[in-house]
Amino acid sequence: MNARHIIHIREALWKRPERGACVMVGSGLSRQAERGHPSECRPPTWGKLAALLQEELRSDEPGSDSSSPAERVTARDCSRLAQQYKATFGQTALDSFLRERVPDGEPGSIHERLLRLPWADVFSTNWDTLLEKAAGKVFDQTYDPVLQSADLATAVAPRIVKLHGSFPSSRPFVVTEEDYRTYPTRFAPLVNTVQQALMESIFLLVGFSGDDPNFLHWCGWVRDHLGTAAPRLYLAGLLGLDRPTRLMLEERGVIPIDLTSEVSGARNREEGHRRAIEWILGSLEAGETREELWPSPPPQSSDPGAIGITLPVPPSGQPREVSGAPDDGSGAEPLAEQVNKVVADWRHNRRVYPGWPILPFSKHFGLSADTERWVESMLQALPALDPPGRLRAVREVIERHELLMDPMTPKLATAATETLTAVEEYLTGSNGLTHERQHEVTEDRIALMLALLTYFRHDLNQTGFENWERRLGQVARPGTSAFHRLQHERCLWQLRVQDFAGLVARLNAWRTGAADPMWSLRKAALLVESGEVDDGRRVALEAIQRAEGAWSRDRRVRTAARLGWAIQWREAMRLMEWSKGPVQSDGVSQAHRDLRAELAAHDSDARSNLDAYVREMTKEQSEESPWTFDLRRVNRFTWSNAEARSFRAAMRVVRLLELAGLPSGLPRVRIASEYIGRAASLVGPYFPAYAARLLLVGGSGSEKTLDAAVSQTQLARMSDKEASALFEAAQRARDYFVGNWTAGGRPDDSELEAAHNAIEIMSRCIARHGVASAPDIFKWAVNYRRSQHWVDIRFWSSIAKLWERSWNAMDLGSRASAVPEILGAPIPENALFVDADPGDLLLRELPKIKRSDVDQSVWTSSVHRICAALRGSENARHLAFERLRPIARRHLLTETEEQEVARALWGTVHEQPAGLPKVPRVDDWEYLVLPEPEPGIAAQRFRGLWIGPNATQADAERREQTIRNVAVAWNPDHVGDRVIHLLEEEQEWFWGMVEEWLRHESTQRLKRGTTDDPAVRLLLDVLTHHRAPESMLHRLAENAQPVTRRRHPIAEQWTSPENEFLMVAASAALGGGERSEAEDRLRLGARSPDGRVSLAAWNALRWWIRKAGQTGEPLMRPPSVDSVGDIGVVVGTTQQSGLIGALTVARTVYEGGNPQFIAAIHSRVVEGLRRLRSELDYRTSSADRWVADELPLRRHWCVWLAWAITGAGRGDDEVIKSWIEAGDNDPLCLVRFAREWYAASQLADDEEEGS
Repeated sequence: MNARHIIHIREALWKRPERGACVMVGSGLSRQAERGHPSECRPPTWGKLAALLQEELRSDEPGSDSSSPAERVTARDCSRLAQQYKATFGQTALDSFLRERVPDGEPGSIHERLLRLPWADVFSTNWDTLLEKAAGKVFDQTYDPVLQSADLATAVAPRIVKLHGSFPSSRPFVVTEEDYRTYPTRFAPLVNTVQQALMESIFLLVGFSGDDPNFLHWCGWVRDHLGTAAPRLYLAGLLGLDRPTRLMLEERGVIPIDLTSEVSGARNREEGHRRAIEWILGSLEAGETREELWPSPPPQSSDPGAIGITLPVPPSGQPREVSGAPDDGSGAEPLAEQVNKVVADWRHNRRVYPGWPILPFSKHFGLSADTERWVESMLQALPALDPPGRLRAVREVIERHELLMDPMTPKLATAATETLTAVEEYLTGSNGLTHERQHEVTEDRIALMLALLTYFRHDLNQTGFENWERRLGQVARPGTSAFHRLQHERCLWQLRVQDFAGLVARLNAWRTGAADPMWSLRKAALLVESGEVDDGRRVALEAIQRAEGAWSRDRRVRTAARLGWAIQWREAMRLMEWSKGPVQSDGVSQAHRDLRAELAAHDSDARSNLDAYVREMTKEQSEESPWTFDLRRVNRFTWSNAEARSFRAAMRVVRLLELAGLPSGLPRVRIASEYIGRAASLVGPYFPAYAARLLLVGGSGSEKTLDAAVSQTQLARMSDKEASALFEAAQRARDYFVGNWTAGGRPDDSELEAAHNAIEIMSRCIARHGVASAPDIFKWAVNYRRSQHWVDIRFWSSIAKLWERSWNAMDLGSRASAVPEILGAPIPENALFVDADPGDLLLRELPKIKRSDVDQSVWTSSVHRICAALRGSENARHLAFERLRPIARRHLLTETEEQEVARALWGTVHEQPAGLPKVPRVDDWEYLVLPEPEPGIAAQRFRGLWIGPNATQADAERREQTIRNVAVAWNPDHVGDRVIHLLEEEQEWFWGMVEEWLRHESTQRLKRGTTDDPAVRLLLDVLTHHRAPESMLHRLAENAQPVTRRRHPIAEQWTSPENEFLMVAASAALGGGERSEAEDRLRLGARSPDGRVSLAAWNALRWWIRKAGQTGEPLMRPPSVDSVGDIGVVVGTTQQSGLIGALTVARTVYEGGNPQFIAAIHSRVVEGLRRLRSELDYRTSSADRWVADELPLRRHWCVWLAWAITGAGRGDDEVIKSWIEAGDNDPLCLVRFAREWYAASQLADDEEEGS
């Protein structure tokens, strides 16, 4: 019986978040004060105090005989005798008497243990200050003292309320009959406080006896004033009650907890009282779950054997130990029974979960290991369970996954769906479930539905999401946690599909003010992501205030964890204010650190937990891919060692950010964008559509992150539906944000990031054939110039990529149709230094442009636009030059138009005796092919500036510029019929200067591994047209030596090795070096494990083969057949490093038509293409990011090579036809258009030969 009552009190005491129990302390507790010496007196009992009062009164009576026996008095007589004492000696004497007879010593351990319990309030009828002193030694709880009624106005619960006065001077010390009679009137605020506590909480009295006058008066007051509405009081201690007394107390509303039998072994009554109090405290202490230890049970706070008593059963609020692993031994119980037991333990532990919104990282590993040991066995046992049992098991498995923030597996999602179906069928029949079990089944069903809703959202499955959303809308009651989660999921879905109008409407309808503060933080984050920053900040501030208030009232895990995440918002908003200008901190930083330290005691330091989860995501992150999205240039080479578990860690961080309510950022402050970006780069190889959505939602849109998350390979792996949905979502985001700006709004950096990501992802999606109309997107990008809304450099670069990638996604016919859009695009006067012009697209050989294909009005307006820009700012002149250059080179202007352009370009320069026009970042040779005001003036002035000893200066920079300009001007491949013809002495001067440059500046750069100047390539190109002196060729060969003398051809990852290998090839081709030695060097480079070096060596060999085929001997000698045969070896064995280089060189061989070269490689090339047909499948998963991101480029060159083989009359093999068919059906434009590019290039070559 006692155990049942004390458990009831204990459960109320530890009830969260409300404090559910109060205690009133009597004089029996004062007798447990610390005694410095055994001879020190204990506080008197009420009976002893009555006897002392009687003795004083007798001694004052005239003629009294102190030796005569005194009238026997009891505790009940104390108030009467105190009244007589006051009447006889006065109030001051009575106060002094009490202070002398009632010691106020030092509190004992029992006082401290009592105050460590989470009481709603502590009431005391004692006059001593033992509790106040003990409170100063207790740090688990903070108590405000109330010594008189006036203190109630300022004291904050929990309080120590001294009802009857307090030493030394808080009077009166309530003890007389009159004090008790008038107490309800004189001390009405204190009486009301007790009444409120009685009505709102369990009330326990400790340290009172059945005849204690304080106990009797307060019990009487409760009966008199509350009547039948009076709650029951619990009186606990060594009471020694007989049956009639117990029944009387119960009749008066007092439930006695008489511990006489529990402490029967005590040596004396004083020890018995102490043991009884220890039994009470020990029983109550056992109710503490030590929340921060979850899921482990707390250690026993005391050893019952040490005090010789047995405590009640452990409290139900403690976690349970869970079986380590399934037992499949011969004597083991059936698996279904084992599963039922573990499910019961998991269910219990879930119900006593302390309330962290995000599981602390310190708990993750152990809980994950415990879960993984049982999941498969639980799913295996499901058929053996009845539908409600199956529902319980699946729910607990899913709850573990959700707590761990691990994505639900398809297998588990299937089990959940099938279980819900089975339970619904079960409920339609006569199931015999009690009302309580039916309620549990309903809760379990809703939990599974919510988990499936999240699963289908992450899976981007709109049908599945809408199905569970509809069903939950019918059962989730407003105001419940399930209802708020449903609203959150709906909003997250709107954000995933970038439906901002729908998102804002849902957020405005979602009321979170009375809910858990975490729902408000989540709503605030979504408001910020939708561009409603001010509303988001307002909602977050309200949530922070509520979290701080809850923490101040109840310092437990639940409130600590919420405050921990709330202050992440507060710090972000503070940083946002600081970014506007200096702000006085006033110790804010130190206060923030102190608060974090306090929260850490509850495992609720959100910053530390977030950092730990992010570190787990990145500690095994694969090194970045060497390929950019466009696959035409290389960042740098690395080997990848990514593990699949990084995917789970990344998905965990994504879910954490959703649950924590952290937005990607605030104006001028990044919060979660970097984490989202990292997660996207890890998720991309496994779930590319989802990774791209992450970046749309708010990830860091750096080019490196985008390349990792949205590569062309990942686009190819998406289904048509996924790719189209992704493009549409990105387009909606673009329209939303860009539309706001063009309407007059001023974007903050987070909105700018979102728009940049949207346009970047749009431009990438276009590479997928059929996703969108590339001409329409191209038109939008080009016409965006007319808005004159540049925003910033980075955003403008994304616009330029959009028109470039949409141009690349067009077939030749669409490109020809889009030429008027390029010609009609505006050229802004206020252009930025880094601006590009779409006219640069027309520099490419394809498509062929005819004047007649474009309306004359377009030509007229385009020329006027170019001329106006040429007369404008420097940046505008540069953009006009980019527009003019391809038109002029293709001779598309009329004579009148050329004169108009020449006047605008040259201005007044031609009226001066020397000089050329000046357009920023344009070499002087470019003016040779542009319109000029007088025929030959550009060539004449070019000569004066750059040709001959008198035209050059001695410094190295000028010498390099001279080589670059003259090498181009002397090469008909670059300037056509405007070529500059050098006289014999001018040629001698030029070669001498080149040799000097090779001897000094070029050599030094090469030895440092930093030669990356276009002068090398331009010089080598001119050597294919003009014979150089032997001394210069030997110098060229010597400059190529450092390439193979170093251990690694190129040590610095940021350096291009292209020029070095070109020098090796050129020195052998032109006769300056030994051919066999050069071939060995190229062979060594081609086999390098460093992909950049290997690709550079193959490109050099390709240059050698092409130039030798075009020029012929004796000017250039071709490589040997054996050297070319290495191409077949690499393709035939499908070596990873250098495969693309080998494929491109093989294509050059077939297109060149040299029968010896073709014969040397053909059989191996065909065999290699046969092997690559299966290896280069987009569905093939490769841990090597180099290989994975190279797939589209490898497929492109395989298709082109197949066409080249067919064009060479060798395309009979089935694998060649298979590659051609694969190219025609490839999802990527890069591969699909290989047929068109091959045909067009062959046509261009034929036209060139014919001319």
